[in-house]
Amino acid sequence: MSKRHFVALADALRKTKPDLDFGGQWGFDVASLADALAKLSPTFKPARWLAYVRGEVTASGKPITERVT
Repeated sequence: MSKRHFVALADALRKTKPDLDFGGQWGFDVASLADALAKLSPTFKPARWLAYVRGEVTASGKPITERVT
């Protein structure tokens, strides 16, 4: 799988996130998926991917900063 595939999968998961909390069954399932994906690619970074799914970083791993207007 390429980065494009990992991002597409994360984007799909972000759309199904049940609420603001990352916990619960959905969170456990996403974490399990991250572990499985890590076994497919030696360059895959589970922590960064999970942060992207949670909306904390961009797809390139840069922190998301909120604009204050």
